[in-house]
Amino acid sequence: MKHLYNRRKFLSRIVIPSVLVPVAMKLRLNAQDSANVPLPKITRSEPKRRAPLESDLVREFVSVSHGDHDRVQELIEIEPKLVYASLDHGGGDWEMGLGAASHSGRRDIADTLLLHGARKNIFAAAMLGEREVVEAMINADPKMSEQIGPHGFRVLYHVAISGDVQMAKFVLPHLKNKKPHLNQSLSAALRDGHYDMTRWLLEQGVTNVNKPNPIGEKPLETAIRRGDTEIADLLREYGAIDVN
Repeated sequence: MKHLYNRRKFLSRIVIPSVLVPVAMKLRLNAQDSANVPLPKITRSEPKRRAPLESDLVREFVSVSHGDHDRVQELIEIEPKLVYASLDHGGGDWEMGLGAASHSGRRDIADTLLLHGARKNIFAAAMLGEREVVEAMINADPKMSEQIGPHGFRVLYHVAISGDVQMAKFVLPHLKNKKPHLNQSLSAALRDGHYDMTRWLLEQGVTNVNKPNPIGEKPLETAIRRGDTEIADLLREYGAIDVN
């Protein structure tokens, strides 16, 4: 009889607590934060929110942010919250109006969006030539230099749009595989005819001087269309092929 009692006593100490442990842990997690300080009870109800912005409106806003400043201003007057809206192009390619203006080199549109509360990021800062901002971000977290923006445009691409060679010299050493960044950035340097940036990118090791830009135009074609004969000659020195 004594043996049966001891067995029951043993089981009560082992089995029952093992069932209660998860419950106790859950109660403890609900009652305390990571610093073991009791959390306040949530008494307010979930706030009533506005309906989501119309998807067609968001799509138009992001689209015109690539180049139609007047329409951007009109849409902001209609719905100011559009400066925060993102468009999902699919496959995780999210784009805001500021992102569109940044990789398109539209400083006027970017300034307008920022004036109305758009959230600045490293891509916008780079395109706008804000070297100190970019350097501060990368110094705080070197991985920022590797970030990829909408449509796969990288930080160095946005730097190349600005034409700031000193900023580019700061960013490049933080990149592990430099060639994709350099090749992509060449067309960005040509956008506004930045000769010094174009030369610097070529000197750093651009391996595809004939790489088309997002609309299918090759670097030499861009230079010729813009009448940048000096840049065109420079590109030929590095192997650019004339199109007949």
